[in-house]
Amino acid sequence: MNEKELQNFIYFLTHNKSLTRAQQKKRDALLARDLGGTTEGPTPPPANQLIHAPKETATFLSLFNRREGFKYLTHNYDNSMKLTDMLKQVKDVYEEGKRGKNLPLSLKALLHNFINGGEWFDAEGKKCADGYGNPDWISWSVNNEGRHPITNLGGMENTIQRFRHTVRVVAPDLEDYIKKIAERFPSLNFTLKKLDKADFYTNVFVLNSRLVEIVKDISDHESQGHHDIQVEYTFDISEDFFTIHSIRISHLDSYSPKSIEDVLRKYESTGGFFYENAEKLKGYCNWSVVSLWDGKPFRWNILDDTGRDIIETVETSSVIGFTHILTYYQKD
Repeated sequence: MNEKELQNFIYFLTHNKSLTRAQQKKRDALLARDLGGTTEGPTPPPANQLIHAPKETATFLSLFNRREGFKYLTHNYDNSMKLTDMLKQVKDVYEEGKRGKNLPLSLKALLHNFINGGEWFDAEGKKCADGYGNPDWISWSVNNEGRHPITNLGGMENTIQRFRHTVRVVAPDLEDYIKKIAERFPSLNFTLKKLDKADFYTNVFVLNSRLVEIVKDISDHESQGHHDIQVEYTFDISEDFFTIHSIRISHLDSYSPKSIEDVLRKYESTGGFFYENAEKLKGYCNWSVVSLWDGKPFRWNILDDTGRDIIETVETSSVIGFTHILTYYQKD
């Protein structure tokens, strides 16, 4: 095999998405051995896999709070600024902000398409093809120098507001989203706690779609007499001054009949609900599940950037049901 053929073969191996997670680990170990690397310590992810770094995502999204960042994509500016100048600044900041960062592809695509033109999905999953890449917006700005498109009431303003609510959970949106989800699952009884207080940046379409899948999975495993769902929002501050926004979805008094070992084996084979959900949430938030697993109390940290063990033993008395915990960061 010549050098070119070797390069093509390695590229095929590292970009083959059909491999299971176990096969990926074996492949990476063999490549490290045969190419002079080491198998000691954590194996670096293949080139096509995102490194889970939710604080990098939060830092990138904090640019929406900065005048020299993305702020004017969703806020008015004074009449000394031109739309073309604002867009040049935003495009430069976007390119610099994502360089070298582990950001979810879906987030980069959302911003890119809204800024430059292309389809994107709003918070509720409705397709939109409008945005700053629309030539009509540029023409309008030339004829209305000094005015932001957000002042074009009923037209451009509506699109900008849709985008704003797609990159930020604006209070009381989270409560409204959960109420709409609850309407789709009438057999479940929902109790909502402090959801109207939630306010943080993320890709809301991804959050919403994953909340639907979590509730759907609960509904699919609904057992006789266990119809109660509790959804709670909490807020905290980390030691490194990120704000922490947690959403807990608990199927009260319902627990997994499977052992944690059985569930992990399926997850490692890249199968089922947990793996698919983790792939969508990766880079956005940490995700843990607390339950009794075949009668044993564990917290499974599926996505985590804090260094916690993948499986942690918890007090039985703290387990109120099968509970999903989504933890988002925000940098102010």
